[in-house]
Amino acid sequence: MENNLGKKIRELRRARDMTQEQLADCLNVSYQSVSKWETGVATPDLSFIIPLARLFGISTDALLGFEQSKEELLKKEYLDAYEETWKSGDLEKRLEICRSAVREYPGDMQWMTRLAMALDMHCFSYEDNERYQAERAQAIQCYKIVIENATDEKLRENAIAAIVQQLSYAGRKEEAMEYALLYPEEKRDEIEQYYLEGEELIKHKQKLLKKEYGHLLSKLNYFFDEYHLQIAVGIIKLFFPDENYLDKHYILFVYELTNSKKALKEERSSDALAHLKKAKHHAAEMDKIEFDAPGEYRYTAPLFDKLTVDTSTFLHTNDGPALKELAKQLENPEFDVLRSDDRFQDLICSL
Repeated sequence: MENNLGKKIRELRRARDMTQEQLADCLNVSYQSVSKWETGVATPDLSFIIPLARLFGISTDALLGFEQSKEELLKKEYLDAYEETWKSGDLEKRLEICRSAVREYPGDMQWMTRLAMALDMHCFSYEDNERYQAERAQAIQCYKIVIENATDEKLRENAIAAIVQQLSYAGRKEEAMEYALLYPEEKRDEIEQYYLEGEELIKHKQKLLKKEYGHLLSKLNYFFDEYHLQIAVGIIKLFFPDENYLDKHYILFVYELTNSKKALKEERSSDALAHLKKAKHHAAEMDKIEFDAPGEYRYTAPLFDKLTVDTSTFLHTNDGPALKELAKQLENPEFDVLRSDDRFQDLICSL
């Protein structure tokens, strides 16, 4: 590096047709000092770096031989080699690359994360428990460094999730719970499963499944499209084979009401009445838990049997009892064709 700096000074001086004496005069040093710099016998004092760069009209990086293009090329070589290990499955090579990159780029939290992950995976290659635990401890330490220093929030979140998992596996559950508190509260249930046990873990997994199930239903827009409504109902029946639908009775009510209207358009009056009867059943069941006796109800379906739904927390800003909604719907002209049918009249009277 020292000799390279001297060569660079000589190269720049000659490009400007300057003698060593002229350069020395500009810097107020002896020409012997310039000669020693250029031959590598000595190096300029740090105080001369910026003046030299200004004199030659270049950056200090360029003067010191730091070239961004070469730097980016080196980073790409590291990254390409790292990615190749995922194809080859060579954990030893991956760990070697990550260690080297962390030394080469101190403070790069992306590479520190990759090193943590590499250690995390490589530790399982040891049959010796002591070496296994030691390398896992190194991984945990790397994750801690990322958590403390990363400015990229996503990188930090990933490190928190990883350290919670590793600390839990290492039996350090209290410490894992402390790190979990650093995770965004709205997403914390994603990582809580690592340190929960027994019934709490089963309940938590059911909670996560129900959350995903709820997201799927909400994305179907079942109130606006008959096809998507049918899919939503199929999902509900799949998840609740015991037919204890609780708060999902309302969707089934909408489904049966929609089917009754469709049957009327196709001049299938008997089918329309059968669907209305089912719609009334689901409306009544929904009203029972939401308006008649609001409170906490337990699911009994195998996938959710540890969970409850509290209908007393439901908002009623724009909705009312489903039976009243059904009665209002039956006043519409599309149901006129059924008004002379005694079964229809009995249905209306029962609402």
